[in-house]
Amino acid sequence: MSVGNRFTVPDGARAPADYAMLAQALGCRGVRAEDAAGLEAALAAARAGGATTVIHCPTADGDVPDSGAFWDLGVPEIAHEPEVRRRITAARDRRRAARRLR
Repeated sequence: MSVGNRFTVPDGARAPADYAMLAQALGCRGVRAEDAAGLEAALAAARAGGATTVIHCPTADGDVPDSGAFWDLGVPEIAHEPEVRRRITAARDRRRAARRLR
């Protein structure tokens, strides 16, 4: 089962995906950056160019730090509005009850 953006095949291995080639197939510029220097160069080229660019930069697998949000992606901040916080808490509680959240 694939969770979030961890695309896996039934045995749990990562599904192979070449996002740079997928971007090119959709008419964008696609680049794969293998390390920090490659990412820096790809970002500079994307900023200097006029084409929509997808930069595929593989990262080490691991747990995403708990953001306090109701989805498994890091977010820059948590809402402070009472109604939004209530909805986030309710969604998190439902996921914990369904054993989908640690």
